[in-house]
Amino acid sequence: MAEYPKYKQPFEQLTTIDERVDYIHNQVAAVQLAQNQLLEKEGLPTMAIITREVVLRETLQPLAGIRSVKRSPLTGRITQIVRHWPLGCRSHVDLAVGHGDTWLLPEQTDMYVALDNATPVVAVD
Repeated sequence: MAEYPKYKQPFEQLTTIDERVDYIHNQVAAVQLAQNQLLEKEGLPTMAIITREVVLRETLQPLAGIRSVKRSPLTGRITQIVRHWPLGCRSHVDLAVGHGDTWLLPEQTDMYVALDNATPVVAVD
């Protein structure tokens, strides 16, 4: 009599819950991407875009400085960047935005933006 192979979960070899969640997340993301490509090909509306906010807020004492580099826990495509300088910054706060190895804002590498009481919105592709 033939013995049937034992059924295994596709992520059984992954040891920690983080590895399993990452595996499942990547599978779901791949399915969503493939589905969106098929829907676009057929001229149908794609799945909704999920909006996430990454807050990089820092509170500083007067005349203090900080260089803050924070990794985003999010993956995917950046479509819009909203930056805000509250009233009173008086161009004392310099800001640049990057993602991975890509410099996004301002357009010139190793340059920074400093404003006062402004909230510019930039579309990114």
